[in-house]
Amino acid sequence: MLTFLFIALLTSQTFASGSFGVRGGGNTCVEHFINYGKAIHGNVNNLDYDKEKFLDKVKTAEIVEVQTEMVLWEGNQYIAMNEPSANRIYLSQKWCRESRLPFQNNKTALIAFHEILGLSEPGRDKNYEISGKLYQSSDLSEEEFYNLAMTDGLDRKIIQSDTYFYARPSEGYPHRAVLQLSESNYMLAASIDCSTSFAKGPDGNYVMVPPLMVMLGHKAEYKFAYTKTCEDLLDFLKFRNFQNVKVAFLVGTTSSTIYEVITK
Repeated sequence: MLTFLFIALLTSQTFASGSFGVRGGGNTCVEHFINYGKAIHGNVNNLDYDKEKFLDKVKTAEIVEVQTEMVLWEGNQYIAMNEPSANRIYLSQKWCRESRLPFQNNKTALIAFHEILGLSEPGRDKNYEISGKLYQSSDLSEEEFYNLAMTDGLDRKIIQSDTYFYARPSEGYPHRAVLQLSESNYMLAASIDCSTSFAKGPDGNYVMVPPLMVMLGHKAEYKFAYTKTCEDLLDFLKFRNFQNVKVAFLVGTTSSTIYEVITK
């Protein structure tokens, strides 16, 4: 048994309590867990488990984030726990916190695999007979699973861009700004456009053009995964009056998508 997956301690509580703000409710921990399930289903093909049943549970299970460090159940504490009779999985605050940190020893992908298997094929993975082989069978590291979960399956690798220290507004364009690596070299700059528009696609239908960042010196274009990420960046620059800023981007290497902005 992989003992790092749970801690068994005697407590006075015998039930799992938590927030039932489940899938679709804006709960990022729950959505991240679901994305881990999708990443596992899409990349683990040579283990003996029922992929169709597994995906069905990824889509239909009730995922609950409890408001305690560990899941409390029948006198024990678990980092995560499944309840097959209720088609439900409980996630602890510990799992939610560690799922945002791509470190191999966290084993968050393995835990997600084990808990979903507990619903799709109850009893088959009781001692991690299947999930314990996750990393060897998929040839993906915890960091790569993290990236796939973070990007909803688009990118196995995410890089951090250069850090921009200078910013200036674009005159006459309230939804735009320019970031620069140095105060004088305009070529080492990134142009931010947080406005959204529509353009005619190859099939003749109009599609939305997302907010963009164009790295002028590299002639590279990246789209923001979420409009609000770009808008929040612009608000941050305005709050700082475009002075004394540090901005970097987490960018997917395959999709050319900006997933997060790091500001200081």
